[in-house]
Amino acid sequence: MFRVSWRNVLGLGIYDFWLLSFALEGYLLESSKGSIGLYFILPHSLTLLLIGVFPKLIDNKSVKVGVFITSLLTILYPYLVKVFNVMPLMVLIGISSAFVLLFIIDVISQGERPLLVSALGLVLGNLILVFFSLLSVFFGLRKEVLLLFLGACLFFFLSFLFKTKISFLSGKNNKNYSLKFPIILFFLYFLLGNSYLYYVEKFSPLFFLGLDNLIYIAAVVLGYLLFKGEINRLFMASLISLAFLTPVLKFVSFKSLGIIPIQISAGFADLLSLSLVVKERNISYSAIVFGLILAGMSLGIPIRSSLDLQDFLSTYGTPIFALMFFILSSLGALKEEKVDTLDFKLKRLGIPKEIFSKRELEVLEKIFEGKKQEQIAKELKISVSTVKTYTGRIYKKLGVSNKRELLKLLKS
Repeated sequence: MFRVSWRNVLGLGIYDFWLLSFALEGYLLESSKGSIGLYFILPHSLTLLLIGVFPKLIDNKSVKVGVFITSLLTILYPYLVKVFNVMPLMVLIGISSAFVLLFIIDVISQGERPLLVSALGLVLGNLILVFFSLLSVFFGLRKEVLLLFLGACLFFFLSFLFKTKISFLSGKNNKNYSLKFPIILFFLYFLLGNSYLYYVEKFSPLFFLGLDNLIYIAAVVLGYLLFKGEINRLFMASLISLAFLTPVLKFVSFKSLGIIPIQISAGFADLLSLSLVVKERNISYSAIVFGLILAGMSLGIPIRSSLDLQDFLSTYGTPIFALMFFILSSLGALKEEKVDTLDFKLKRLGIPKEIFSKRELEVLEKIFEGKKQEQIAKELKISVSTVKTYTGRIYKKLGVSNKRELLKLLKS
């Protein structure tokens, strides 16, 4: 049941822990104006989007440099910040860690059971965060020790992942992907980021000592078990969960409970974003998805200075967004394309259907379904020799020599 690559789980878990405890929540919430968070998120997001447009910027060499710089600056951050300005340090970390993130996603995408690995990685990262939160509260864990641990783990575990044989990076030159869901995720994460900051600062949630992280973990596990990476259902679960924030703000006196729908929504949303990229297995797509997600999150930081706007968005933003989504869905604008069809496979491979005759397409469809020549002949009411003739023409047009190579091409 759990036949997965645990080193991939560990790699994602360590990165997620680093992101939560240092790059995002750790130092972001120490700054009253959120400037430190912006110094990281903006260059991180822009670097990802740049790689999305120019995927040749990333290769094994650039990733190794990214791992080294990110690990080193994490370890030395408490000392460097005493000498240098915070901004250049966080900008450099934001840029270098973008390469690290895409490397981890690519390794997971090409491994076994990528959806399960993604879910387990998110769970592990938050469990480690809970553990260190308890250490910090009860034993006064120093930040220097935490960052030393973080940097060392990033360097050693990610260096270990370099032993994985991958075609770095798959789908590098393929541009046949839709930006509908990445753009939707931009707005969803904008609402999530704004709501989270709003709650942490205004209500000081009582879900301390990692209880909010345990709620997040439960949402990730539930999302995986119920939806198995189904994009539309995960999105709806995330949106509906966040929509419960409105009645909490309007009608519940103990408003700190609002952190519950926020964390549940975040768990579904994070699993959704990882499901998108591991299914697509396209470096450009992965970079654009996460670039837009972080860009959406970054918008919530400057809004902190306007409490009225932040209050309005936290209370009414999700219902408005949900209404827009349902309208677009009813018009068919957000219909998800099935990824297991021949049409989708040909489109993703950049092969126009027009190169095949009508009968060749029918035969190709049957081959794609795994049927033998005798079955194809019977279903199409033609002779086996005719099926062989059409099959030979298909092989020639696709540049393969046998059925095994054909199926490998279509199902890759």
